[in-house]
Amino acid sequence: MSVIHVNQIRAQIKKLYEGKIDLSDVNASGSDLDNFFLTRGLAAYSVQFLAATDVDGAATSVTDGGGDNGIDALYYDDTEKVLYLVQAKWIHSGVGEPDNGEVKKFVAGVRDLFNMRFERFNQKINSKRDIVVKALNDPYTKYVVAVSYTGLSHLSQSHY
Repeated sequence: MSVIHVNQIRAQIKKLYEGKIDLSDVNASGSDLDNFFLTRGLAAYSVQFLAATDVDGAATSVTDGGGDNGIDALYYDDTEKVLYLVQAKWIHSGVGEPDNGEVKKFVAGVRDLFNMRFERFNQKINSKRDIVVKALNDPYTKYVVAVSYTGLSHLSQSHY
């Protein structure tokens, strides 16, 4: 992905989510705060695209923060019976991919969530506990587990 594409995605995320992404738990300023916003915005944008939900629904799906166990966004579409779990990584250069440790943390987090080990998660995910339990207990629920990042690699190819 070129820097031009990364800048276009940045502009779209700012346009859609400025003031809508919760950053109250972030103790940073300047470019560090912007990095948190962009990562969370990318997670929201991924949910919005995958689940075809609105901006507000996507923004409230963000669970990124300390103790998120690798899950940066969680959204359940009750009508379609689909639980979306997203990990997002903002890569400024447009080159690279999430490192192996980050992906392993996400996989472990998904496993913990599927096993309803809520004590391993932050308050943002625990606030969605009832939704998650409902989704996991419904035999018709489908699951979309996605890693979204602004880098170019051959990590995977989606045919969604």
